Order: sequence, then C-alpha cells, then structure tokens
Amino acid sequence: MFIDSKILCQIILERSWNNDDELVNLDYWYEVVDLNSKAFRPQKEGHLTFRGMISTGGVGVTVFKKL
Repeated sequence: MFIDSKILCQIILERSWNNDDELVNLDYWYEVVDLNSKAFRPQKEGHLTFRGMISTGGVGVTVFKKL
C-alpha cells in the first residue's frame, strides 16, 4: 500500500487537502512520523530528500526520496 501526502491528510488525519504548498504538506508528516529519524533524513549531501510518500505491506516500510 502506498501512502502519499494526500492519502495521509484525507484518510488518516481526516483533513481537507491543499496541494498548493509542498512545505505545508510535509507538516502533516511531522504529525505521524519523526522526519528527523535516520530513514527520513536527507542523504548524499542533502540532495536526496523525502518526497512525501511511503509504502508498507503492514510489517516494513519503504521511504521514497527524490533528488
């Protein structure tokens, strides 16, 4: 199952979705995960960052990042 910022906001947090501001959308993620944890921190000298999407099969989690 993929969980992006829109699904997180509307389904999990039960809030209205605003696609206008990517930084505001990351605020939703701060409410449910620690974005300062190792899995979410930027890699490769800050060029590879969390893109607002995870995937889970119920046991493990994959964190998607972008350049």
